[in-house]
Amino acid sequence: VVSPRSQTCCDAIRLNGEIYEVIGVMPPSFAFPAAHIKLWVPFAFTPEQQTIDERGNEYSDMVALLKPGTTPEMLSADCAAIIEQNLQVYPKFRPWVESSGFTGIAQSFLEMETKEVRSML
Repeated sequence: VVSPRSQTCCDAIRLNGEIYEVIGVMPPSFAFPAAHIKLWVPFAFTPEQQTIDERGNEYSDMVALLKPGTTPEMLSADCAAIIEQNLQVYPKFRPWVESSGFTGIAQSFLEMETKEVRSML
């Protein structure tokens, strides 16, 4: 796991000309989301992708560890509130959000990965 280099970085690597700070190392047996993936960098948008005209042109899946006591339903409610707040600021996107099904829905990783075989398990 790496992040953009901080001023106090001591363990760093260079990727595509950028220097990243190493912030964690997983054991050799760790394979997520697939065995061939060996490195993670922070999810970041380019300045162009951060403009209002580019909203809605990106797609991502995220994996997160929830704080103790937090449920996927609680996170989904927070995501819905954030989307609604953004629509209050940018109302011209409401038709697109409503027609596209744009959401932030959280679900258990275990349930997501086993839904196709759950009946057999």
